[in-house]
Amino acid sequence: MTNNEIYRAVLHVLAETDEMASNSDYEERFPYILALFCGEAEDLDGKYRLSKGLPRALYQMRVAADMEEEFPLSDVFAGAAIYYAASLLIVDENPEFSDRLFEKYGARMTAIYEALPCEMGKIKNIYF
Repeated sequence: MTNNEIYRAVLHVLAETDEMASNSDYEERFPYILALFCGEAEDLDGKYRLSKGLPRALYQMRVAADMEEEFPLSDVFAGAAIYYAASLLIVDENPEFSDRLFEKYGARMTAIYEALPCEMGKIKNIYF
């Protein structure tokens, strides 16, 4: 899945089309928002990949995502990225809808986190 495909999915969630002239602002801001999402989700993606036996992604934090490149995180994060970007793109225009989309983003990220297996670790004994 390319970053451009994620952008088109965001437009679909917002009931917009690629041909609408009013989307120029979305098109301009989306690469920055997607880069922000990838930076925030990079750690969880690493844990997800480790739990699945996959190699860690070689994601480098950027200011803006390249629209023609492949989405740098695991595919499971695409849905969360769509809701995150859609929420931020309309936060000023429609705060209530933005909040609902952000809740969906949070629910997706929580579901990914909760699906990770437990890790065994030592507990420090602080009671003497």
